[in-house]
Amino acid sequence: MVGIAALAIAIYTLFPEEDVLKQVAQEEYRPKVELVDANAMQWLGDPEPFLTLYFENRSKGPAKNFTVDIYDGNEKIISKQISGANMLGSGNLSLKPDQELGIPLISVSELQELLSDKGRIRDIVGFGLKANVPEQFRMELREKYVKDGNGFYSANAYPLFVQFSYKGITGSDNETTTGLFVYLDATGNG
Repeated sequence: MVGIAALAIAIYTLFPEEDVLKQVAQEEYRPKVELVDANAMQWLGDPEPFLTLYFENRSKGPAKNFTVDIYDGNEKIISKQISGANMLGSGNLSLKPDQELGIPLISVSELQELLSDKGRIRDIVGFGLKANVPEQFRMELREKYVKDGNGFYSANAYPLFVQFSYKGITGSDNETTTGLFVYLDATGNG
């Protein structure tokens, strides 16, 4: 009798319930999209560089209906000019498994104008994901303002928020809020 019970348990564990299989498949193929970079990029056909955000889907399942928005505080930033390379408005954008995709969101000049309208009268020198201004941008400012050991420069990082959402193949909704930084030339702006 014990042998029959053990056999029944062994068969049950060899063929788990459908719900368990579904949960395993959902977890295995759940898209995991991350913001991996931000920079200024001039896309083919565009007259100027755009703030471009790079996303990577680090999973086995596609991320469907991908959307992304940027915010200055609680205010959504809406670009008046769209890059020819921006695919967000072309229908259902999807990130394939292990795919990295760059999306141009707003021209650097338009973002500069928006920041200037809010009293942040500083030139944009770059973008990134860290609060500390990277050495490459500090070096550019040093070369611009410091001559023969004389002069000074000032730079700071201004945060913007990024909100992106997508669906998994099993219909799961995913939404993430993270941030990026605009690196500003604050020299002479007190």
